[in-house]
Amino acid sequence: MRFAEAGGTTVGSVPTEVTATSLKVVVPNGAITGKLIVITPEGSGSSATNFTVSGSAPPILTSFAPTRGPVGSTTYVYGTNLTGTTSVKFSAAPGTTVVSTGFKVMSANKLKVTVPVLPSSPTTWTISVTTPSGTDDTSDLEPPVFTVLKTPLIKSFTPSSGVVDTEVTVSGVNLGNAIDVQFSGAGGTWISTGFFVNSGTSLTTFVPNGAVTGRFRVINPYGYGESATNFTVIPEFYDFTPKSGPGGTTVTITGRSLDNVTRVRFNGLSAGAKGVKWFLDSPTQIRAIVPQGATTGKITLNSLQNGSTLTVTSPTDFTVQ
Repeated sequence: MRFAEAGGTTVGSVPTEVTATSLKVVVPNGAITGKLIVITPEGSGSSATNFTVSGSAPPILTSFAPTRGPVGSTTYVYGTNLTGTTSVKFSAAPGTTVVSTGFKVMSANKLKVTVPVLPSSPTTWTISVTTPSGTDDTSDLEPPVFTVLKTPLIKSFTPSSGVVDTEVTVSGVNLGNAIDVQFSGAGGTWISTGFFVNSGTSLTTFVPNGAVTGRFRVINPYGYGESATNFTVIPEFYDFTPKSGPGGTTVTITGRSLDNVTRVRFNGLSAGAKGVKWFLDSPTQIRAIVPQGATTGKITLNSLQNGSTLTVTSPTDFTVQ
């Protein structure tokens, strides 16, 4: 026999008495109100109505964190007797209750709650948790309310990689009053770039010259929101000189975003093998020494995107003499 359990799972209990037409079981710890499931070697069947688990202690909230964030962000509610939670609500005043867009029971002492879409005013909201045994809220805690921030929240962006000037579409919350978009630059700097607002939940921006692989952020009058993952800046290969030479020749490569390069290869052979090196002179120039044993072919530049290798190739072959 299986009883409903928080999170959509079930908890089992072995019958103490069994006949052809009846079972006797003990309600197990962790069971919540829900359908009963009987399992036999021939299959399973569930009850037509719920079995109500009564006598459980009501929820008691002890804290929540973070205590502030924008719509769509996550806060965690802590307490006891949270296993059977059936709803989480954000309340500003009587008659203005809004049901959360979602929650997940992490344990009997922890809930993961998504901040729902709320009116722009007020900005502070009491959180309440309901189980079959009762309801408790944060009104007696310190702080007693969750503060909804108007800072940007970046939920997603596409594409996740590209060369300088690539158009990037950003989706999120509180983007309508953006005043700046900044991409990661060399040495921990931030580089501002152009953008235009599509709506309060979408804007389009462009990868600026000098950007390196890393996070980007959207800024509005209330603060900024940063991407959860990196945007990968792909190097561009313009040209190289000389066009030919023996092993040991120094080849100057020009392009853009070359500070994102992780490896240089001559027709598949690394400039770095057998002690031969390559040097980054600037984001637009690399000097690489043709390794001994290299053969005629393309020069390739490698960079990394979330653990995968991206490759750009020279427009023509380098000829090994």
